[in-house]
Amino acid sequence: LLHLNTAQSLIYDQIKRLRALGKPIRMIILKARQEGVSTLCEALIFERTARFENTNSLIVAHEPESTEAIFAMSKLFYDLLPLWAKPKRRYDNKKQMVFENPEEKKRITDPGLRSRMVIATADKVKVGRGLTLHNFHGSEVAFWKNAKDLMLSVLQAIPNLPNTSVFLESTANGFGGDGEYFYKAVQDALAGRNEFELIFLPWHLMPEYSLPFADPKEKELFAERLDEYERNLKAKADISPEQLHWRRWAIHNLCGGDIEKFKQEYPATIEEAFVASTKAVIPKQYVEAQSKFTRAPIRKLDDILI
Repeated sequence: LLHLNTAQSLIYDQIKRLRALGKPIRMIILKARQEGVSTLCEALIFERTARFENTNSLIVAHEPESTEAIFAMSKLFYDLLPLWAKPKRRYDNKKQMVFENPEEKKRITDPGLRSRMVIATADKVKVGRGLTLHNFHGSEVAFWKNAKDLMLSVLQAIPNLPNTSVFLESTANGFGGDGEYFYKAVQDALAGRNEFELIFLPWHLMPEYSLPFADPKEKELFAERLDEYERNLKAKADISPEQLHWRRWAIHNLCGGDIEKFKQEYPATIEEAFVASTKAVIPKQYVEAQSKFTRAPIRKLDDILI
């Protein structure tokens, strides 16, 4: 039984809503670090693959270490199943888990589920034209070097049916370069130009990202000395002093004192995530500061096209 945290519960609620509407699951998840998103995606895909016949699932991560760590989750899920719920398993190695009868002579009359989970690293995987996928999990998509071409192949392989799912999750990696595909996918989801449901998970969503004060006087003094960014964040997101206290601790202890690194790994807004993670010529704090002066366009291109 997976006990969901706040971020996982938010995602799962959206999944249940889409399933109730009879829609396929298509999700882009822009996240902060350590929110359990990969664990939830892996659990959901494992459940669909290990329970239903003729189900093909593919999981792709951005580097070999992450690939192995994500697939280890599925092996753990299998090991923790009660004996009566474990499907027959033919293969279990670093690249795939195949739910079929391991005994060749019995496979014709008792084949098992004939389902499989395949795990791969983004720069090594190839999705064949004849392959049909039912579930796909792309981890840290913003860091894939071949995201556009790989996702083109993946999306052709998944039928647009209610029992299928695609999860694309990542921290941000700027506007261009390797991060361009993920940035564009997020913007398209925001504008309703694709069928993906966008879920943004800011760092302050997690109750764990909070640090209590030693005494009430310390908390009172801290509240009086908030800088402009902290005051604005507190007002907009209803953040507690304990959360801001954790933020200061994390900047110095997790991000080497670099505020921009903290914003990249633990963004508070979608805009902040991409600005902080981009390699810009103009200092990032100036780009961010100008965002409050942007105005709505006088006319959109779509309005003047016939």
